[in-house]
Amino acid sequence: MRTKLLMDEHVQSAVTSGLRLLGFDVITAQEIGLTSQDDDIVLEYAAKHNRAVFTVNKRDFIVLHNEYILTGRTHGGILVMKSCDTRETIRRIRIFAAQHQFDDLSNQLCHL
Repeated sequence: MRTKLLMDEHVQSAVTSGLRLLGFDVITAQEIGLTSQDDDIVLEYAAKHNRAVFTVNKRDFIVLHNEYILTGRTHGGILVMKSCDTRETIRRIRIFAAQHQFDDLSNQLCHL
């Protein structure tokens, strides 16, 4: 079973569209009304809905990941990478999915 992804608001919409065409279960922060919300609210929503967050906002989400671990909270996983063009971003997510089969990503911070 593939992990469901929640795309942070800074991710290009073309990435989301491309992943959907490939069969990924993806929603965006914008679609669920989380635009301009604090990152901890985005991560909390994802955790409650069994989704991993994909973001290019590495700095903030690494801090959040560490806070979750230190306080014993559980999140659904965080996939981070630096901002790249659409094709490269989709390629990296596909490779990650193929190699890891999106096993349970709970409390994992994965650098793509």
